[in-house]
Amino acid sequence: MEKKWRLWPGDNCPKCGDEVEIFTASDEDGLGYDGDTARCVECKYDKGYLSVEALDSCFINWVEF
Repeated sequence: MEKKWRLWPGDNCPKCGDEVEIFTASDEDGLGYDGDTARCVECKYDKGYLSVEALDSCFINWVEF
């Protein structure tokens, strides 16, 4: 399956506070796979990735320098 950018609800960009999207092979917004790249929709800050702890526990890990 081809990867594409999909909205990720529930997390906001740590730089500007806008919406986040993930680069994933999932075919639905709000669903993704562990390790999918994350970025901000507005400022394009891309130092994040999706961390899947369990089916109902997923969040974006932001790597800030």
